[in-house]
Amino acid sequence: MKGNFRSILYFISSTCIIILIVSLFFSILPYILLVGVIAYLLIKLISFIKGKKDKLNGDVRKNKNVYENNKEFTYDSDDDLVGDIIDVEYEEVDKDKK
Repeated sequence: MKGNFRSILYFISSTCIIILIVSLFFSILPYILLVGVIAYLLIKLISFIKGKKDKLNGDVRKNKNVYENNKEFTYDSDDDLVGDIIDVEYEEVDKDKK
């Protein structure tokens, strides 16, 4: 009888705790959703504003990037000619099948 009462008491107390946690979650859920929607809209607004600003300044930045890339680019023509040149002969496969 003592073990049976203890198991019933554990079941009732765990059920009450679960119900309390679920009710707390559902009472906080609207606020969490509201904060999430506001954060999403702010992120979209900021990206829209940055997109507009980038569109206005896009040509200037593109030209700057081309200049920066060309400044760092070096080409040694001797690198391509180092070593033996191999002549490769080939035949078309379709001619043999006819």
